[in-house]
Amino acid sequence: FYTPGNHELWSPRMQNREVTSLEKLELILRCCEQEGVLTAPLALGESVMVVPLFSWYKIGCNEGGEDESYDRAPLSRNEEHFDAACAWPSTVGNPNNKHDSNHPYIADFFHELNQRVVLPMVEEVRAARQTASKPALQVLSFSHFIPWSTLYQGRRSLKNVMGCKEIGLQVQAVGSSVHVFGHSHMNCDVDMHGCRYIQHALGYPNDRWHGAT
Repeated sequence: FYTPGNHELWSPRMQNREVTSLEKLELILRCCEQEGVLTAPLALGESVMVVPLFSWYKIGCNEGGEDESYDRAPLSRNEEHFDAACAWPSTVGNPNNKHDSNHPYIADFFHELNQRVVLPMVEEVRAARQTASKPALQVLSFSHFIPWSTLYQGRRSLKNVMGCKEIGLQVQAVGSSVHVFGHSHMNCDVDMHGCRYIQHALGYPNDRWHGAT
């Protein structure tokens, strides 16, 4: 199983033009399909369903809602230029700066992709099992980005590029018992909202002091 992260969507130049991050996403998913890498929900046997969730980060990630004060607070230098190697089409990103990966519509795009594609597939599996009078499956979901801001205990200068609450709400919508995530390079094992949230971070060599293993 696999779901894309931010580094995969950095945009290369191909045939003398810059490939957009969404074009690269399409290429990656097509490659996964050809190689037998699973990117969609699937029931494994009679007990577990694995659910990959698309995700991105959004400014003001918090449990209570979007941080309305954020517009008056500047991004840190690290956040401002985070994932500037991406290139977003104007239909999704900032029409004045295609390398701005902080535009909220990017996270909204991936959220809507889950709503229209992933969640209906989960419901289809559930409905089929209910029709066949089979017991409900335990759900293990995963995303690259962090579902809830309280799961991030790292540097404040990066807090706005860690994830967004919409991921957490979709974790709840699919009924996950366990959700695995990454991105922060920090270990985590927390029970909240009726779900166990886990990151077992490999990280870079210089991340060891952060709690990666």
